[in-house]
Amino acid sequence: MGLPIDPPHDDGRLTTKPTTRLAVDAVLLLVGVLIGFFLRGGTYRAEEQNATVAAAKPMASRAATERASFDPQEGIAPEMTMPKAQASPRAGQKWRVWLEEASGVRPRSESLNLGKLPEAEIQKYLAANSSDPDAWIAAAYLREGKPSFREAALKFPGDPAIQAHMAISTDDPVERRSAIEKLQAVDPNNAMGDYLSALDHLKQGRQSEALKDLAASLNKTDVDDFSRSFMQAFEDAHLSAGFQDMDAEVAGLMCFPRTVLPQLIDLSKQLKSLQGTSDTETAATIRSAGLTLGQNLQSGEYELLIDQLAGMSIEKNFLDPSSDANRLNEIAREQAEIQRLSKIIPQKLLQASPSIASGYMERWKTQGERQAIQWLEMQTSQNEKP
Repeated sequence: MGLPIDPPHDDGRLTTKPTTRLAVDAVLLLVGVLIGFFLRGGTYRAEEQNATVAAAKPMASRAATERASFDPQEGIAPEMTMPKAQASPRAGQKWRVWLEEASGVRPRSESLNLGKLPEAEIQKYLAANSSDPDAWIAAAYLREGKPSFREAALKFPGDPAIQAHMAISTDDPVERRSAIEKLQAVDPNNAMGDYLSALDHLKQGRQSEALKDLAASLNKTDVDDFSRSFMQAFEDAHLSAGFQDMDAEVAGLMCFPRTVLPQLIDLSKQLKSLQGTSDTETAATIRSAGLTLGQNLQSGEYELLIDQLAGMSIEKNFLDPSSDANRLNEIAREQAEIQRLSKIIPQKLLQASPSIASGYMERWKTQGERQAIQWLEMQTSQNEKP
């Protein structure tokens, strides 16, 4: 379940198109990356629709200015035959209906209106988990309207995930800079703080300060957006609200927020533009920073396919076709494999037994998306043998 992504241009540039939250998170479910931004309403829906990032068309995996488009019939491999829709799913099996609706097997209905919970349910969940920073992050995204982290940031000033989301969500430049500096202070080995700081400086016209952040990021291989730490909170919030079994897992992951990745792609675009107008020494530094950013996204422990695809596209944008042909060929092979994996998910999940589907979800959360997909492929292939 991941972001619908258009293929990168030949020069490696990522492309994005506006669309609805429903289309975006339908694809998240289809390919196994269940990253969030789901079905926001009102003014914030329009804002968030522009926040998701794109990187390759048939695939999507783990928002504040751009969103990718998705045609359900294009997002699924055209040659794939989807199972016939089943009626009246029992409790804990509604996720199959959501997937059928997302893939076009059954007409879309209000059952896909996921992404927000009633305020009473959120308050009940927070009351039972008031000391857990991850619960406050989930609550902020599951409330109606634009998420706010002011209260959480006051309650947990030393939590890096809250500071990161505070920096991304606030419209106040002073508040954003304060949150970024707190993130850098409490999580100094994480390049995420340097990247967010560099992007903020570039947008404010502070090029020299941005270059300092980029230089600091070069020696850091950790680029943690904290997704893995608070993913469970979204499932728990849905369990608290009465969702059952796999329904809670899938609903939680379908509305899981993916707000950091667009910031990093925006940074890569800013760097590429700056590289073309810089002197030779500065351009070399920017190239190194761009390559490191792309490589860091590909080497993350969690192995979200959308991160890998975005990282590949960013890296390609800073590679030299004349001298980096081998690496470009490696990236092309990796992209082809990810596209292959993404095509098998919808049908295999819909045809899987409850135990295999549950096993897939568990591995997705604990071992990473690619390993989960490979496990699902192996399990279903064994069951298909005569």
